[in-house]
Amino acid sequence: MLIGVLFLVDRFKRKTIIIYGFAIMATLHLIIAAVDYTLVGDLKATAIWLLGALFVGVMQGSMGFITWVVLAELFPLKFRGLSMGISVFFMWIMNAVVSYLFPLLQAKLGLGPVFFIFAAINYLAILFVVFALPETSNKSLEQLEAELSANHEDKKSTRLTREVGYDR
Repeated sequence: MLIGVLFLVDRFKRKTIIIYGFAIMATLHLIIAAVDYTLVGDLKATAIWLLGALFVGVMQGSMGFITWVVLAELFPLKFRGLSMGISVFFMWIMNAVVSYLFPLLQAKLGLGPVFFIFAAINYLAILFVVFALPETSNKSLEQLEAELSANHEDKKSTRLTREVGYDR
């Protein structure tokens, strides 16, 4: 898996990997929802298991690794440790929320509707990536820091940097 992932990072732009990852994951969610409505018994269980395994493979081959690459590239060096820590904290909070809500939603709505919701969230994430996430491929960390900070230099961020002690 690692060799394939390294090939993807070198060959394709970061946003492309993220968009295709979300699109394939959303499609798999839609297929799981459709299977829930159309198949029964062992065939349904086997199909959902196989689709779930395929989802995990796609997730690990796209979002599971590229998230860390992009986050490390987006944050300036002086804030990277703190920013990555905050990002991981919120990632685990959201993992806990999904883990808590999934069985409740499945019991209330059924498996199909829950996976329709997951698909919708993935499609919304694609819109976020297209319109809000900067491309980080083929740029040095210094170049990215200069580009991203040029758009966000203001007195508040400078004051906060000084107050937190990151201006040294």
